Amino acid sequence: MAEWLEAFRVGGADRAIVGAEFGKIAKAHPKPIPLERRRALVEARLVVLEWPPALRVTAIDAETGELHVFDSQSGVALLDAVSASSAVRGVWRLEHINDRTWIDGGMVSAANTRLADGYDRVLVIAPMPWAFGEIPGAAEDVAAMSGMPRSCLRRLTSEAPQPSDRILSTQSAAASPRQRGGNRAST
Repeated sequence: MAEWLEAFRVGGADRAIVGAEFGKIAKAHPKPIPLERRRALVEARLVVLEWPPALRVTAIDAETGELHVFDSQSGVALLDAVSASSAVRGVWRLEHINDRTWIDGGMVSAANTRLADGYDRVLVIAPMPWAFGEIPGAAEDVAAMSGMPRSCLRRLTSEAPQPSDRILSTQSAAASPRQRGGNRAST
């Protein structure tokens, strides 16, 4: 945990520097589980293995700290993209795709809501919506989006012991139809 705090201290508000610091942390830790087991765990949590047309998955380049968005046009399997996006530094192994090393896409933002800037409707599902150091939480990210009135922000609270817990996923998915319509974002 001290390493994580140091990454935020070193990077400050610069998400790329924070991401690169987390890349260093991830590389410094041994691989906690074999690759085959990790991939089996990720695959077991996926409902489909083919890319849904509108899905975007984020991961951070462990060398540069830059956020990258994978989609159906990236030439990367959904399983690989999700494995990269959930490669929490020091907890899960790094993911290697196309000669690059990737870590969790949420390491520099709770939900990467800035990627949805300009859309009329945004649904943000952020199992861990709080801020870390100088990195804003989901609510701050949404509030900073241009054209997204702060009054449109609603928060759904659903707690589960693990962010990837099926109970939390089910509760979040069940809540999403109630949030449709209008110009709103939720975290």
